[in-house]
Amino acid sequence: MENTVSQQIVEAGEVQHPLLIQKNGPMIVKDSCVPAALEDFYVHPFGKPGHALDGLFHQAARLMRANGVAAENIQAGLIILSVVSSIQMETPLSAILRVQNDTATADHLLSTCLRFVKSASILEIQRLKPDELFSSDNHFKNKIIVCRDLLGLKKVEPDLRSLIVNGKVTIQATFRGKHGTMTSNVEVHGPVAFIGIEKEGEPQLFDHPTIIRIPVSECPSSFQFDEGTVDTAIAVDFEIDRIAEYIRRFGWRRVSIPYERQLSAAILRQRPIHYIQKNGFVRNLLTILTILNNSEPVDKTSLLAKLINSRPEHIREWLRINGADNPPVVSGDIELLSGKMEYFFMGKLLKGIIPLKHQSPSLLRKQIFDVVKGINLFKIASSTISQNDTLEILYTLTYFELYWAKIDAIYKRINKTRTDIIPIAVIETELAAIKKMGFIERKKFKGRDEYGYFIATLAIDEEVKFPGIVELFGACSDEQQIEVMNPITGLTERI
Repeated sequence: MENTVSQQIVEAGEVQHPLLIQKNGPMIVKDSCVPAALEDFYVHPFGKPGHALDGLFHQAARLMRANGVAAENIQAGLIILSVVSSIQMETPLSAILRVQNDTATADHLLSTCLRFVKSASILEIQRLKPDELFSSDNHFKNKIIVCRDLLGLKKVEPDLRSLIVNGKVTIQATFRGKHGTMTSNVEVHGPVAFIGIEKEGEPQLFDHPTIIRIPVSECPSSFQFDEGTVDTAIAVDFEIDRIAEYIRRFGWRRVSIPYERQLSAAILRQRPIHYIQKNGFVRNLLTILTILNNSEPVDKTSLLAKLINSRPEHIREWLRINGADNPPVVSGDIELLSGKMEYFFMGKLLKGIIPLKHQSPSLLRKQIFDVVKGINLFKIASSTISQNDTLEILYTLTYFELYWAKIDAIYKRINKTRTDIIPIAVIETELAAIKKMGFIERKKFKGRDEYGYFIATLAIDEEVKFPGIVELFGACSDEQQIEVMNPITGLTERI
């Protein structure tokens, strides 16, 4: 028979997946389309290029809820999903999950989010010493470093922080050789993404403005399935694996943000400290969201690459070298443009997350600040000072001890409704930390060794606010608006 079995299959036209047929001559590439069902398997429900974020984040949030993540932590979960995706795009982000007492909820949230990326990119560490870091060669490069107990990294914190922030860290090492002592630079290279978990009462390690801190609610997990669906643990696991495979397809792309100048100016007008780093985090997140919103189309080349765990560009080159008929056309490196959809999701993810001044204080520190503020303002209320004149209030508190809060009054008020009594020693330590952050001041009462405490600002939980979509993109007609699902609330919004 002249025809091989493979040729018969191709000529029958019954098989729609791409086939390579090697004969005693040039290679033939079957010019069939990728089956719609197979393409949907890789794309649905994430959407087509330019409209993928809506489906991706909605599906990820649904799977988080189905895996027991509480509704209060969906926002934190989607930020972590962006962080774990960032190393694929070579634009690494870093974040620390912050809990008050119990790390179990943050542990579960982090474990769920890590399932959305391939395990080979995750490097979990519990303890690390400087010599272990500097003997690691490229072990950390292109990895997501995860640590669920940051105190275990205390000895290596400055060096590891430099690797996270700068993409590399260098030390000078001394060696003994034939010609005496020699000094050489030892470098560890990134890039790396980083995720940690910390308790509010612990020392704040990795304190850098490019590493954002995300509050995690300690409310118990609750397994939730969408109404009308028949989700099972197996189905949930399968859908999570599909997202992991979907994210795995992404890589670095050039991204332009046409509205970047207006956005940066709006952030700068709020006069945040560490403006450059905070603005850089926003830009990097927009870059990652833009890439995630523009997946490459599924074609025969990418599917063949998956079959043999190769890269699409390697498949294309191999086909060309082997003289394949009609080799796939390689599109150029097209620059992606960030638009309204990417900006919409960035605003939802970072709402209330990036502090204007220092890193947001812990819940306990906020409570202590509120107690000091309450005592100060209660005493001032009996004076003739206008309650609407902020400058007059702060000036009066600075110079008149009559309105200061004493430690015993703070202790009684903070513990009034608590079952877990906070000792005075702990309160004094927290007051010192809040003072260091610039939110309160203290002075000694005249003729006494006792301190009085007073606020230096009326609010400590101010965060960077982002301009509205109309402000950056202009108004549009109803016909031009698009409906987008807010994955955090589950409600549809028009933008």
